[in-house]
Order: sequence, then structure tokens, then C-alpha cells
Amino acid sequence: MYYTPSDWYWRGPLGVYSSARQGIVSLSDATWTAREGLAQWTPWPMDDVGEQTAEALDAVLIAAGLPPTGLATPTLLQLVAYAQNKAQAIEAGGISVNIALSGPAQNVECATDPVSVGRLTAAYAFAQANPSETVTYPFVTGPEMLNAAQVTTIFNAVMGFYQATTNELSAAVSAINATTITSFAQIDALPWPANS
Repeated sequence: MYYTPSDWYWRGPLGVYSSARQGIVSLSDATWTAREGLAQWTPWPMDDVGEQTAEALDAVLIAAGLPPTGLATPTLLQLVAYAQNKAQAIEAGGISVNIALSGPAQNVECATDPVSVGRLTAAYAFAQANPSETVTYPFVTGPEMLNAAQVTTIFNAVMGFYQATTNELSAAVSAINATTITSFAQIDALPWPANS
């Protein structure tokens, strides 16, 4: 088995940490003992002074986009990295947009990952330059023909969603720097925009 941060074991001074289970596991745990026998684990990472610490393991987990152990008091940099990872995950998570210009709602699932947003930006530019043309846009559920007003509705919704996420990230970083946010749970509890 290759090193996979989301399903790995680290053995250190506080015990054996499983990223898949997001916690310390017993030394007699069957999965751990099997992985230990296959050498599918690593020692806890070391900090700047060469000590194996929960903080050093948290840094590895956060860099991999995973939740921290919760065993250590996070540093300001770890909190900021966690907030940035959370914002990026939300931004890429997609939203539902009503593209009906009148009458009953016609909700479509819009992907909001960077490639999809680039595609949407191109469709918006085309629609602005050619308002009488239709655009075939690839939604999560399949392609649909859209008029310029519908493309504009989607573009404004996605950009509003991105801006709301960026505003929340900015507020989180300000609160982290002011030390009013001191935990990962406080970052999770912020009023982040919702994905569909």
C-alpha cells in the first residue's frame, strides 16, 4: 500500500493516530496491528526542534487537506491554513441556481470548481458579446441550452457565492489574527455559504 494521507497511521508519543478514523486507536486494534505488520505506517512528524508532537502531525494533516488531530493547540498559521482549505473546499462544492426567468423555479446544479468557473466565465463573455445567441452549458446533470439572461443569472449567482466565501474567509483570518478564533471548531462553526 502506498502512503495515502487520508488513510494512514502515525505512531508517536501520544499513541497511534489514524487519519481515516480521525483519532487515536488502540494498540490492539485489528486494523492497526495488520498495518503495523505490513509497515504501513510512519512515525509522527517532528517539529523544528526534532520532537514528535501533535502540532507537527497537525501540520502534515492540514497540508493534505485533512482535519487536524484535535490533540494540540493550533498555531495561527495552522488556523489560517485550515480556514483556507475549508474555503477552497466550499468554493469547489457546487451550488443550485434557479435559471427560470419567470414562473416556477428551474433549479440547476452548477459545478463551482476552478475549471467549471473558467468555463462559466467564457460562457458569460460569449453571452455578453452575443446576447441573441444561445449557449450550451454543461451542468452536473448534463448540458442545457441557455439564453444570455440565464447565463448572466448563473454567473452572478456563482460569483456571489465565491464572494460570500471569500468574505467569510477574510473574516475568519481577521479573527484568527485577533486571537478571537483559536480552534478549528470555531472555524467550522462560522456561517460559511452553503453548497447545494
